[in-house]
Amino acid sequence: MNFRIFAFSTSRAFLACLALASSLGQIGECHAEPARERAQEDQEYTAEANPRPAGMPLAPLPEAPSLELPEPRPEAALALAGILTRLTADDAALRQRAAEELYEAKADWVSPTARKLDALADSADREEMDRLLTRIRDKTRRGSADAAKADYLDAALELAAPRDKAWQDLVRLLALGRVLEAIGGAAASRELVRMYVRFDLLRVDVQRRLDRIGDPALGALIETTRHPAPKIAEWAKRQLSLRGKAIPQEAVRTTDPSVLAAVLVALGRVGDPETARLLISFAGTDRLEVRNAARQALVLLGESAAWQLREAFLDTTGRNAPRDWTWKRLARELFTEFDRTRLAQVYEIYEQALAAHKKGDLVAMKQGFDRVLTQSPLFEGRETMAELYLEFAERQPEPAREAEDALRRAERIAHDEGTRARVVSRLLLLRARELEKRGFWDRSLVERASTLDPDNAAARAALSAPPPGSAGLGSAPRYLLAITVSVLALGGAFWVLWTARKRA
Repeated sequence: MNFRIFAFSTSRAFLACLALASSLGQIGECHAEPARERAQEDQEYTAEANPRPAGMPLAPLPEAPSLELPEPRPEAALALAGILTRLTADDAALRQRAAEELYEAKADWVSPTARKLDALADSADREEMDRLLTRIRDKTRRGSADAAKADYLDAALELAAPRDKAWQDLVRLLALGRVLEAIGGAAASRELVRMYVRFDLLRVDVQRRLDRIGDPALGALIETTRHPAPKIAEWAKRQLSLRGKAIPQEAVRTTDPSVLAAVLVALGRVGDPETARLLISFAGTDRLEVRNAARQALVLLGESAAWQLREAFLDTTGRNAPRDWTWKRLARELFTEFDRTRLAQVYEIYEQALAAHKKGDLVAMKQGFDRVLTQSPLFEGRETMAELYLEFAERQPEPAREAEDALRRAERIAHDEGTRARVVSRLLLLRARELEKRGFWDRSLVERASTLDPDNAAARAALSAPPPGSAGLGSAPRYLLAITVSVLALGGAFWVLWTARKRA
């Protein structure tokens, strides 16, 4: 009896477990079915939604610009060092000329200037420099009607003390500030801000120089609003407020593309997600410099701009982006949509040119490529176009003017070194043929063409069998001709001098 009860209980428990497992399986299937449907929808979306023209790749994410300065160019470092040496010379006239040369500073002087600033920050006697600058300021206030506009470098040169190391260091430091002011731009302004941070005694002078630079200093000031030192960050915010550029929407109001690009990148470095929409609005502009800067700024924002990118994608395409897209994929798809809209007509012409190539109509293909480059000189399919331009020149050698035009365009847009070598080889051969029509046979041009591209069959054939009746003018005869002309010129000069001396 007990065995029957045990068996019955066991069978009922087993049936209950089976029922529970079945229900759990149904629940799992209910939850798995929407997931499979979503995955299928996303796959279909990736394949069909937002179609791009043939040959249009997914837009890449631009690399964020580095804040590190390049290595100083040796010539620039020597030029700056020479001016700084003459600034502290004993000759007053030499010092004055050197001070004027500072206004002619080149853009690549920023790196050596930064090195000089670091060296002075480590070795200069700041207390003695501060006392000397105080005396200079006092004299400026007493002797100038508008002391606020006085240049401390000119005042320091008037109180010359070439044997005093503190005076030398102060003059060099003020000169470096003038160099950065003369260069202007984001990098130079960033170094001026660094001078403001490291040298308390020169903060008034640095602030004046930033004011004179104007809008090109906006990018550096915006970046400084997130400085680790709260006082420096507040100073930068105050400077922006005084310029009327306290908020991003005001900072981007400029007609200078370089200034706008620097401001956009600075907003990206600040890392405020609230600026993402503003940056997205510039990510599809026709101006290349501004467009790249806006996209670099969005890359700097990274994940914090994901939901703004998703909303912008919906606003632009009218479709929701798949849920599994990362912010990088969102950005690339959005940038591609911007490019598709901006370059829709260009890609249409490009596709028509490719279709003409398939039909064998190389003339129509070249005309289409010419229109593409006219409307978009930095078109993404430039490498393919360079190869097809080269094919046009090889298969359509006449008229020579059209072939040369195609090769010139291919040389300009090709990035692959092998393609460029083949293009230049054909250009040299065309030049040799033009000379041949005038009665000259320049073998050196054909030899260079054959060296650049050993597969250039036309160049090899021209070397093996030069055109009959040509006035074979190779490299050796050309050198002999040049030597002969030089000897005749020297002989004529000697005869003139000898005749003049004989008459005397």
